[in-house]
Amino acid sequence: MSPILGPLSSHTPQIPRPLPSPTDSEPPAEDAASDSTRSSISLSVYPDYGDEDIRKAPWKYSGYRVFSKWLASDQSFLITRRFGALQARVLLSLQDEIVKLEEELESMDQAYSRKAVPDVDNGSFRIDPCEARPALIATLGDKLRAYNGFINEYSQLMARPVPRPDDISNIRNWLGTDDPDPEKHPINEIEAAYITHTKDLVTILPKEISWFRKVLERSLLLRIPGLRLLFERKDDDIEDYDDIRPIRDNQQGFIRATRWQNDKRVDRFSEGVIAVVGLAMLIAPLWVLDKIDHGLPSVKLGAITVFIVVFFILVAVATTARVFDALAATAAYAAVLMVFLQLSG
Repeated sequence: MSPILGPLSSHTPQIPRPLPSPTDSEPPAEDAASDSTRSSISLSVYPDYGDEDIRKAPWKYSGYRVFSKWLASDQSFLITRRFGALQARVLLSLQDEIVKLEEELESMDQAYSRKAVPDVDNGSFRIDPCEARPALIATLGDKLRAYNGFINEYSQLMARPVPRPDDISNIRNWLGTDDPDPEKHPINEIEAAYITHTKDLVTILPKEISWFRKVLERSLLLRIPGLRLLFERKDDDIEDYDDIRPIRDNQQGFIRATRWQNDKRVDRFSEGVIAVVGLAMLIAPLWVLDKIDHGLPSVKLGAITVFIVVFFILVAVATTARVFDALAATAAYAAVLMVFLQLSG
């Protein structure tokens, strides 16, 4: 493997498989028979291959046709490179081109404003004595538009979040990048190497996932057979599922099982748990304050402080609220607790 691409696996990359050349076809004398064969193939039932064929030659029966469908099956799978170093280099090149034009324009302005030069009106675009100056300004306008557009597009690209490690692992698993056998790779090894540039990847359509949902996804709760089926999308809900379904094999390689989570159900379950915890955070202080001796106000204040801190932590980490929103919600919660304190005497 070339050091430029970085090691994808321990074996040498295979030369891309050549497509059949038109010159390799049958001789002109047999063109009629060849056309008849092609017609019969085009009219045959598709697909005319099975799972065993896919296991043996995924690069033929799946390739980019299936890989593209699999990427489109979930928005978290659509991950690409941002080419950060190349973007910066192109931006610096555009900047330098503008600087050179700027220096040329400054040189013209100085030349036409010298004392030894006959009087010319440098305060008018319409009667500019230098024909090259308006053309130079027009060129600068084109360059600046390209420069500004590039900066805006680059800033939007850089603002996209980095993909989650789990999403990158899903793609690596599908591509079989860790499998030493190139015949098990549905995508050419060199072309699939983009997923190894983990520091240069961006998510095209990021999912806004709370910390609590991340905990749920990593927990064993969603991996229990009964619950797992409840929180997974059904086969009928996945477009082109017959093509992108996992081809299970006891050996390491193509295509490993993909679990498509039902985002709506997982989010509803997460919201339900948060709602129950939030309700408990409102009810529990009533009982705690009622059990504390009325002659110990400092103990009550300590209990309220604990509830406020716990509430802020839950809002900050268990939801997608920003810090300021979490503080605002906590302030409202603290006001409610102060009412409880007054009612408890």
